[in-house]
Amino acid sequence: QITEVGIELKNNLEIVDLSMDVPSLDDTMPDNERLVRALQAVTGMEKIRIPYFVLKKLAHTLRENEFHVQAVLRKTAKDIFVYDILGKKDHPIVGGLAVDIGTTTVSAIIINMLDGEILAKGSTGNGQIRYGADVINRIIESVKPGGKEKLQKAIVEETLNPLIANMCAHAKIRCNQVYRACIAGNTTMNHLLLGVDSDPVRMEPYIPAFFETNSVFAVDLGIEVSSSTRVRIAPNVGSYVGGDITAGTLASGIWNRPEFSLFIDLGTNGELVFGNQDFLMTCACSAGPAFEGGDISCGMRATDGAIDSFRLDPATKEPILSVLGDPGQKPVGLCGSGIIDVICELFIHGIINAKGQIVGEGPRIRRNEYGIGSYVIAFKEDADSVKDVEITEVDIDNFIRAKGAIFSAINIMLSSLDFDVSMIDDVYVAGGIGS
Repeated sequence: QITEVGIELKNNLEIVDLSMDVPSLDDTMPDNERLVRALQAVTGMEKIRIPYFVLKKLAHTLRENEFHVQAVLRKTAKDIFVYDILGKKDHPIVGGLAVDIGTTTVSAIIINMLDGEILAKGSTGNGQIRYGADVINRIIESVKPGGKEKLQKAIVEETLNPLIANMCAHAKIRCNQVYRACIAGNTTMNHLLLGVDSDPVRMEPYIPAFFETNSVFAVDLGIEVSSSTRVRIAPNVGSYVGGDITAGTLASGIWNRPEFSLFIDLGTNGELVFGNQDFLMTCACSAGPAFEGGDISCGMRATDGAIDSFRLDPATKEPILSVLGDPGQKPVGLCGSGIIDVICELFIHGIINAKGQIVGEGPRIRRNEYGIGSYVIAFKEDADSVKDVEITEVDIDNFIRAKGAIFSAINIMLSSLDFDVSMIDDVYVAGGIGS
């Protein structure tokens, strides 16, 4: 759909082979000029930019390869930027990194920028979560002495760099072969990543320091990829609606369809977009981390061991589970989609009522000394856990609150337009639970 409306997605990165004359007493041209002339001859471009990172390795690389090398370039209408210089026998990969920084979960992929192949993907918890489960608490933490530095370290050093290193190891490439990076997240996550004061975001009139910036390089933030990598921040559109929603709206194509669509990012900071090719409206709500397994006694992210699907056998009423991971993987806990399934099935079969209270009886139903009920999804002997995997009335209540926040946001947004839910043609669900 993007190409249908004349938006061209093109890649201006390429790899070129270069051969230069070996210096001699009769040819004393410096290495950088020798490289510039070789690139001018191959590309036809006059202006060549060689960054410090390339200049540092230039002399050694040229001589080790007898002045026959490969260059990774960014080519624009105005100039050539040399991202890297490599030996003639190297197998260069032009890596591109895309990251979604969620309040609870961080997900990323690395692709080959030359052909679009996904080389690796991964996800991990956001290291900032120990400073607060939601964006408001993290903003409050950031204004304390040293707070911005602590939160930036938590996302860069403790979260992004290990995640990137693991993905690069899986893809069998070096981290410095990642030459492009794009990061999307809500407005607060972007401010905390850059170490920018985010306190005005939570204070009336809720003005962020930026919606969009292209002035950031990976080396500025300490992200361990190529020193020349520019970090593009997907543009935010509001104080609590970030670049992750901008990216999702673009990718879903709802802006180019006559039908009315609702796009929902079911995350800790729940964000919604409603509209069609004529208009788009957006809002945000604080849903909390329940959709991502947070605030749930046996909750977890959607990784190996997570129950992502659940139903009850109509005859025996015994659980039938689907568990993420290799065949034979035992359950460890519940991820968001599993929580939805469990609550749905328990309600349909009369084990819980409309308030989320456990009203049924049976071998899987328990009550503690305070009378709080729980349902055992997998006994510990059948699970990869030291205790039973179960869902409690408190868990269900937390989930009802998260669902209620999203439901309220949908209702308020539709009501402000004098619409109702019957006018929605399509619903798109993004975030970890969407996948």
